[in-house]
Amino acid sequence: MPALRSFHFERLAWLGSRSALTVLASLWLASASAAVRPEVLLVFDPADPMSVLDADGIREALVEQQTPRVELEYAEGAISEQRLAPFGVLVLAHVEPTAAEATAIEAWVRDGGGLLASGRAGLPLQGALGIAAPQLVARELSTEVRFGAVHPVATGSYWAGTISQVTSMPAAEMPATVQLLYLDPQWPAYGAESAGARVLARWRRHTAGWLTDDGAPAVLADSPGNGRTVYLGALPGAYSAPAWRYPLAWRTVVTEALAWVNTRGSVIQLGHWPDAHRAAFALSADAERRAMDSVVPALIAMFDTLDLQRFGTVFLVGQAGGDAGTEGAVEHPALVALMSAAGVEVAGHGDVHSRFAGQDQAIQLGRLQTMRAIIESLLAGSGEQMLGFRAPGLAADRATQAALSAAGLAYDSSDQDVWCECTLPYFNGEVWQLPPSSPMDFAVLGTAGLSGGEWERISEDKLDYVSSRRGLFNWVIHPWLMDGRLSHVEALLHRARDRGDLWMRRLDDILYWWQSREALRLDLLSVDATVLRLLVSNVGDVPVEGASIWLRLPWAPLPRFARVDGSAIALVTRRHGLGDAPIQFDVAVVPAVPALGSVVLEVGIDRPPSIFADGFD
Repeated sequence: MPALRSFHFERLAWLGSRSALTVLASLWLASASAAVRPEVLLVFDPADPMSVLDADGIREALVEQQTPRVELEYAEGAISEQRLAPFGVLVLAHVEPTAAEATAIEAWVRDGGGLLASGRAGLPLQGALGIAAPQLVARELSTEVRFGAVHPVATGSYWAGTISQVTSMPAAEMPATVQLLYLDPQWPAYGAESAGARVLARWRRHTAGWLTDDGAPAVLADSPGNGRTVYLGALPGAYSAPAWRYPLAWRTVVTEALAWVNTRGSVIQLGHWPDAHRAAFALSADAERRAMDSVVPALIAMFDTLDLQRFGTVFLVGQAGGDAGTEGAVEHPALVALMSAAGVEVAGHGDVHSRFAGQDQAIQLGRLQTMRAIIESLLAGSGEQMLGFRAPGLAADRATQAALSAAGLAYDSSDQDVWCECTLPYFNGEVWQLPPSSPMDFAVLGTAGLSGGEWERISEDKLDYVSSRRGLFNWVIHPWLMDGRLSHVEALLHRARDRGDLWMRRLDDILYWWQSREALRLDLLSVDATVLRLLVSNVGDVPVEGASIWLRLPWAPLPRFARVDGSAIALVTRRHGLGDAPIQFDVAVVPAVPALGSVVLEVGIDRPPSIFADGFD
């Protein structure tokens, strides 16, 4: 008997293929509450390493936003129409169903179910997926998945803005999309031709030209009958180094695909950022040259003019030494005092400005301890504590991460987003990572030789792309490159502030929020024709303020209300997605969730829809 396991969940599937108004009216007439049930059935084969890998990646995406799921360890005959009936979405993680199971799945999809299938699962499900001739692709020609279409599933994994047009920039610095690498040749990868499905991504070599050499279709989406399907020829991908963690970039692919194929239910997500902000924006400066003495005060004055409080992180070297012409805190003590007084975070950039990666862990630890001693002696009495580090030249290795943990630092900001494939904070086993955003200013202004105006446009375009992932835009500048270019910094900061959907803070505040968010749990209490009730719990020992719950509900066109423990709160509208028809979310901001406590969030319509034309029910 296949094992069936149920997990904590956040989403609810309770609407069929009928219109929301019809369903709401009939539910109200029946005066019956809908059953609370899990949203996703995840099926995988524990005996197949590829299936386990796919399931691990999908699970990580589900956990990130607390999507409800039931996990089923596959055995022949495990999938039937009866088994599928309670669910809104079926995920087949490289599992090949039998012919009878495939028939049941296709009927369920055409009746309104949502299907996400990876790898070998496409072989017997070509009709449901709208694909033809799925087969293994040549791995020497297929090491990366590259998205290239505007589609809800591609949100956060495709971009056609300025950054995708800068052909002079090295591909490693200028991702128009995240490079979804799939390097380990032991893992099979599939391609398929379209038989009606929309091709969203193709296989290519990660070393090939930036805008050329696309291969077989790798990701396809279709809408058979009343349902929707997504086929991923391989998910999530594997690296040749087994110690590397699961590629975080695939979380967005999975999250967006699951939201799109789900036509039966409401979508409830724990927002990434507080107070209904769509993305986070940090400005971080690497200060190791004399120009810091004029540029950093100018930045502080700029932040004050723009009313940006607790904004900006400066990674400061301890003292002169290492690379020629570098200086640090010892040479600029007044600057350290100015930053701490102005609410700018002071983080570390090494004892001296020289490479860390490749040195023995004990040597790196000693250097980090020296760095902390120098800079924190200048912060004494300010109430500020050094928590962060960025390696000179971003040259950090695993020994660096272990040394950072041993030195008592909380985060590293050396793993650039094109390397870690992630625009969100993540824990690497030793310290937290807050990835800096590519491209760096020196890559645009120096390597590519572009103008300050072009740098500003490219930076804003990357901000837009990161916002589409609801991620962290960690904008890196070097004061020694800012001569005559600070006006471009101010212009972008001004527009970012005026957008209204960006949380603009220093990196240690961003990390503190993310750690607080990790303590939140969402549990659906009940739902009926007019009200959804959600328990928001905090398992941490500090209160969490401003938690944002993103909602895509069937009654969105109708007048809505939101309450927390009976007190009214406002709903904020946020747009999400690519193209001319983005998805509209309601976002409920929970004022505070007490430490080791909980609150009840209620969202609903003010009154049920009228059943009779004259409104007399």
